[in-house]
Amino acid sequence: MAIHVRRLIVISDPISVDQQRSFIQWLASREMGWSHWLTGGWLLNSLPEQPGATEVRDNFLRIAPNTQVVVFEVQVTDWAGWLATHSLNGAADWLRTQWGLAPVFLPPPQNVLPGHGGS
Repeated sequence: MAIHVRRLIVISDPISVDQQRSFIQWLASREMGWSHWLTGGWLLNSLPEQPGATEVRDNFLRIAPNTQVVVFEVQVTDWAGWLATHSLNGAADWLRTQWGLAPVFLPPPQNVLPGHGGS
């Protein structure tokens, strides 16, 4: 019988390095897998008996009070991404081994500048 692994995505406002370390320690104490390649984002693995979205949110807020945070449990059916070269190999390995995804990262178009836009 296959083991069901829950996949969680945590999106938050930035937190301090000390808060990040505390969150990582909390995840490790629960034997949860984690990846943190983006400043405000975390990817987590959780077995059914391990914390779900509500408990992750509650402990995140215990560590980083008043920080805006949203936690989703997801079933990934499709995805795309771009990461800087220094993050690429680690992220690709983690996604392949922990989430069972075959990552394909492409460089951004040459005419794209960092930042954001919109109306």
